[in-house]
Amino acid sequence: MSADPLAVAQQLMADVWPQVEAAAAGKPPVLPKQLVWLNGAPGAGKGTNTRTIKQILHIEPQPVVVSDLLSSPEFVKIKNSGGLVGDKDVVGLLLKKLLEPQYAGGAIVDGFPRSRPQAEFLRLLVAKMEQLAAANPGVCPKPALRIVVLNVTEEVAVERQIKRGRETVASNELCRRLGGQLQDIRATDVDPAAAAKRFRVFQEQTVGALQSLTGTFPCHFIDAGADIPTVAKSIEKALA
Repeated sequence: MSADPLAVAQQLMADVWPQVEAAAAGKPPVLPKQLVWLNGAPGAGKGTNTRTIKQILHIEPQPVVVSDLLSSPEFVKIKNSGGLVGDKDVVGLLLKKLLEPQYAGGAIVDGFPRSRPQAEFLRLLVAKMEQLAAANPGVCPKPALRIVVLNVTEEVAVERQIKRGRETVASNELCRRLGGQLQDIRATDVDPAAAAKRFRVFQEQTVGALQSLTGTFPCHFIDAGADIPTVAKSIEKALA
């Protein structure tokens, strides 16, 4: 029997929030006043479309990419197999990152929430931020949140992942001959079966979790299967 997502989220909060308070060094934790939770199917173009979101919402810092926070060999092995890293590790690293002063005005978080417990945790986090804002007016901002989800079909997702892999392999070959920094190649970018599995994991574990938040926060589900200008216009229309 699966654990109750809310109970898991409550335990996450109990485990992680003391770390947040410790990182704040005795002061009220100040998290970003504007938060965009960006998610998308593999190959949906989150990196490409982040520029559009930044411009529309006037968010200056580069996005916090959750997968980049999880760079240990253990985490890389899980990601390369198409799986998901444990919630406690994800949440702890993410909140510590968002405490950095550069994100006080706003932040885009790429790749969270990815599961139902993470979605429930997001509700608890917003409630905690609202409590902080009420208790510390002028110091802790009341949070403004949006969720943006970019989606594509499985066919498009696999095609784009494998195309990215081919381009990275070719670029690395050129670097080996002429000099330059080699790029990491995700295992799912060179194996169609692994790419398809990664897409299905997203659909099965993440889409439902995100849909569960539609009655709580502004949620924008964007068809990202078109060309870049068309997708940009869809995002602009949704966020206007």
